[in-house]
Amino acid sequence: MAVTAYNPKIVAWYTGLSTDTKPTARVEAGSLFQELDTGVVYEYDGTTWFPLAQGFKQSSWSVTSDSTANAAVTLSRAAETGKRHYITAFEAVLRGAAAGADTRVELRNGATVMWDTYIGNAAPRGERVGAVFTHPIELTANTAANLVVAAAGASALTTVSMSGFTL
Repeated sequence: MAVTAYNPKIVAWYTGLSTDTKPTARVEAGSLFQELDTGVVYEYDGTTWFPLAQGFKQSSWSVTSDSTANAAVTLSRAAETGKRHYITAFEAVLRGAAAGADTRVELRNGATVMWDTYIGNAAPRGERVGAVFTHPIELTANTAANLVVAAAGASALTTVSMSGFTL
Protein backbone atom coordinates (compact mmCIF):
# COMPACT_ATOMS: atom_id res chain seq x y z
CA MET A 1 0.00 0.00 0.00
CA ALA A 2 1.28 3.48 -0.78
CA VAL A 3 1.51 6.12 1.93
CA THR A 4 -1.05 8.90 1.46
CA ALA A 5 -0.47 12.49 2.62
CA TYR A 6 -3.52 14.59 3.45
CA ASN A 7 -2.79 18.31 3.10
CA PRO A 8 1.03 17.98 2.87
CA LYS A 9 1.71 21.76 2.70
CA ILE A 10 1.28 22.10 6.47
CA VAL A 11 1.54 19.73 9.43
CA ALA A 12 0.06 16.65 7.79
CA TRP A 13 -1.90 13.52 8.61
CA TYR A 14 -0.34 10.50 6.87
CA THR A 15 -1.76 7.00 6.62
CA GLY A 16 -0.22 3.70 5.59
CA LEU A 17 0.48 0.19 6.82
CA SER A 18 2.82 -0.79 9.63
CA THR A 19 5.09 -2.34 6.97
CA ASP A 20 5.38 0.95 5.02
CA THR A 21 8.40 3.20 5.45
CA LYS A 22 7.23 6.38 7.13
CA PRO A 23 8.16 9.52 5.16
CA THR A 24 10.79 11.98 6.41
CA ALA A 25 11.50 14.20 3.38
CA ARG A 26 9.66 17.54 3.60
CA VAL A 27 7.66 16.34 6.63
CA GLU A 28 6.91 19.03 9.20
CA ALA A 29 7.47 18.39 12.91
CA GLY A 30 4.13 17.65 14.55
CA SER A 31 2.79 15.65 11.59
CA LEU A 32 0.95 12.44 12.41
CA PHE A 33 1.09 8.99 10.80
CA GLN A 34 -1.64 6.39 11.39
CA GLU A 35 -0.95 2.71 10.71
CA LEU A 36 -4.24 1.53 9.22
CA ASP A 37 -3.63 -2.14 10.07
CA THR A 38 -2.65 -1.62 13.73
CA GLY A 39 -4.32 1.69 14.60
CA VAL A 40 -1.11 3.05 16.13
CA VAL A 41 -0.58 6.79 15.64
CA TYR A 42 2.93 8.26 15.43
CA GLU A 43 4.08 11.87 15.71
CA TYR A 44 7.11 13.24 13.85
CA ASP A 45 9.47 15.43 15.90
CA GLY A 46 11.50 16.64 12.91
CA THR A 47 13.88 13.69 13.06
CA THR A 48 12.05 10.58 14.29
CA TRP A 49 8.55 9.11 14.25
CA PHE A 50 7.52 8.08 17.76
CA PRO A 51 4.31 6.30 18.86
CA LEU A 52 1.78 8.32 20.81
CA ALA A 53 0.48 6.91 24.09
CA GLN A 54 -2.76 5.73 22.50
CA GLY A 55 -3.41 4.40 19.01
CA PHE A 56 -6.18 5.73 16.79
CA LYS A 57 -8.44 2.71 17.31
CA GLN A 58 -8.20 2.81 21.11
CA SER A 59 -9.26 6.45 21.27
CA SER A 60 -11.77 6.59 18.42
CA TRP A 61 -15.38 7.42 19.24
CA SER A 62 -18.76 8.09 17.68
CA VAL A 63 -21.78 9.78 19.25
CA THR A 64 -25.34 10.19 18.01
CA SER A 65 -28.55 11.83 19.19
CA ASP A 66 -32.10 12.64 18.07
CA SER A 67 -34.02 15.87 18.51
CA THR A 68 -37.66 16.14 19.44
CA ALA A 69 -40.10 17.96 17.14
CA ASN A 70 -39.19 21.60 16.49
CA ALA A 71 -36.31 21.50 18.96
CA ALA A 72 -32.60 22.22 18.66
CA VAL A 73 -30.16 19.47 19.56
CA THR A 74 -26.57 19.65 20.81
CA LEU A 75 -24.41 16.56 20.51
CA SER A 76 -21.22 16.67 22.62
CA ARG A 77 -18.04 14.76 23.24
CA ALA A 78 -16.87 15.96 26.65
CA ALA A 79 -13.47 17.59 27.11
CA GLU A 80 -10.68 15.33 28.37
CA THR A 81 -7.92 16.78 30.54
CA GLY A 82 -4.72 17.33 28.58
CA LYS A 83 -6.15 15.84 25.38
CA ARG A 84 -7.47 17.10 22.04
CA HIS A 85 -10.43 15.86 20.04
CA TYR A 86 -9.99 15.38 16.29
CA ILE A 87 -13.23 15.35 14.26
CA THR A 88 -13.25 12.97 11.29
CA ALA A 89 -16.93 13.18 10.27
CA PHE A 90 -20.37 14.49 11.15
CA GLU A 91 -23.88 14.26 9.73
CA ALA A 92 -27.35 15.71 10.37
CA VAL A 93 -30.43 14.03 8.86
CA LEU A 94 -33.90 15.57 8.68
CA ARG A 95 -36.67 13.21 9.84
CA GLY A 96 -40.37 13.46 10.53
CA ALA A 97 -41.48 16.32 8.28
CA ALA A 98 -39.98 18.76 5.79
CA ALA A 99 -37.93 21.58 7.30
CA GLY A 100 -40.06 24.56 8.24
CA ALA A 101 -37.07 26.90 8.39
CA ASP A 102 -33.42 27.13 7.41
CA THR A 103 -31.74 24.80 9.88
CA ARG A 104 -28.18 25.72 10.82
CA VAL A 105 -25.72 22.91 11.58
CA GLU A 106 -22.53 23.93 13.42
CA LEU A 107 -19.42 21.98 14.40
CA ARG A 108 -17.96 23.76 17.43
CA ASN A 109 -14.69 23.76 19.33
CA GLY A 110 -16.33 24.46 22.70
CA ALA A 111 -18.41 27.54 21.78
CA THR A 112 -16.32 28.54 18.72
CA VAL A 113 -17.83 27.60 15.35
CA MET A 114 -15.28 25.68 13.25
CA TRP A 115 -17.51 24.61 10.34
CA ASP A 116 -21.16 25.27 9.49
CA THR A 117 -23.81 24.57 6.90
CA TYR A 118 -27.59 24.56 6.52
CA ILE A 119 -30.49 22.27 5.77
CA GLY A 120 -32.62 24.61 3.65
CA ASN A 121 -36.18 25.74 4.31
CA ALA A 122 -38.71 23.21 2.91
CA ALA A 123 -36.00 20.56 2.53
CA PRO A 124 -37.71 17.16 2.30
CA ARG A 125 -37.62 14.47 4.94
CA GLY A 126 -34.40 12.48 4.51
CA GLU A 127 -32.30 15.53 3.52
CA ARG A 128 -28.83 15.24 5.02
CA VAL A 129 -25.77 17.39 5.39
CA GLY A 130 -22.37 16.50 6.72
CA ALA A 131 -18.73 16.06 5.95
CA VAL A 132 -15.96 13.49 6.11
CA PHE A 133 -12.65 15.23 6.76
CA THR A 134 -9.61 13.58 5.14
CA HIS A 135 -7.52 15.81 7.41
CA PRO A 136 -9.32 15.70 10.76
CA ILE A 137 -10.33 18.99 12.37
CA GLU A 138 -8.13 19.45 15.44
CA LEU A 139 -9.82 21.04 18.43
CA THR A 140 -8.22 22.87 21.34
CA ALA A 141 -6.92 20.75 24.24
CA ASN A 142 -9.29 20.44 27.21
CA THR A 143 -12.27 21.49 25.04
CA ALA A 144 -15.55 19.71 24.25
CA ALA A 145 -16.51 18.87 20.67
CA ASN A 146 -20.07 20.04 19.95
CA LEU A 147 -22.38 19.52 16.99
CA VAL A 148 -25.29 21.96 17.26
CA VAL A 149 -28.38 21.73 15.05
CA ALA A 150 -31.09 24.41 15.21
CA ALA A 151 -34.80 23.60 15.40
CA ALA A 152 -36.07 22.51 11.98
CA GLY A 153 -39.74 23.46 12.34
CA ALA A 154 -43.03 21.92 13.46
CA SER A 155 -43.03 18.10 13.26
CA ALA A 156 -39.44 18.13 11.95
CA LEU A 157 -36.85 16.10 13.84
CA THR A 158 -33.13 15.62 13.26
CA THR A 159 -30.72 12.77 13.89
CA VAL A 160 -27.13 13.90 14.34
CA SER A 161 -23.88 11.99 14.57
CA MET A 162 -20.23 12.92 15.02
CA SER A 163 -17.09 10.75 14.87
CA GLY A 164 -13.49 11.34 15.75
CA PHE A 165 -10.63 10.37 18.00
CA THR A 166 -8.87 11.81 21.02
CA LEU A 167 -5.13 12.10 21.64
